[in-house]
Amino acid sequence: MTNFANRIYYYIKIGEMAYHHQANNSSILEIDPYLVKINNRAKRFIRYLNWITLVIILITVGSLVWVTIYAITDTLSELKEAEVITGTVFTTWACLFSIVGYFILKRLRYYFPEFHAENRKMIIFATCGLSLSLLTRGLIDNLRYFSETVSKHANDHENLYNSLLLILCDLIPISF
Repeated sequence: MTNFANRIYYYIKIGEMAYHHQANNSSILEIDPYLVKINNRAKRFIRYLNWITLVIILITVGSLVWVTIYAITDTLSELKEAEVITGTVFTTWACLFSIVGYFILKRLRYYFPEFHAENRKMIIFATCGLSLSLLTRGLIDNLRYFSETVSKHANDHENLYNSLLLILCDLIPISF
């Protein structure tokens, strides 16, 4: 989650760097006042983003802790509630990562074409690696909740299921 805030921050920072790059290459009178306004908005947006990220982290952790405590004290049906919550959270974060990654690439291509040309593949690879692993985890958890067949199959082959999730959804994203 904090990674997502960092990616938004980098997106804003790229725009800010482009603004300063333009300011260094021209006189102060040639700077577009609209860019100054955007730069000030970006700084305000970063402050709001930090607070929003903190609230999202607290809500996510709080809901998962609540469902875990509830599941420990009650039956298997509450564990299914934990699966749908984690599935939804992971799927949402996957979509957000891919959207922000796209906008970072778009901004880099516009403002810093040389840097974009050198690092395009690496940024796409990192964005896909993070997004696809989160999406895989989210979809599997949601499938386990909504499909009795998938849930039964995962329960019957729990060791294989846990090993694959560890490798595909936990260890591989660490490399990005």
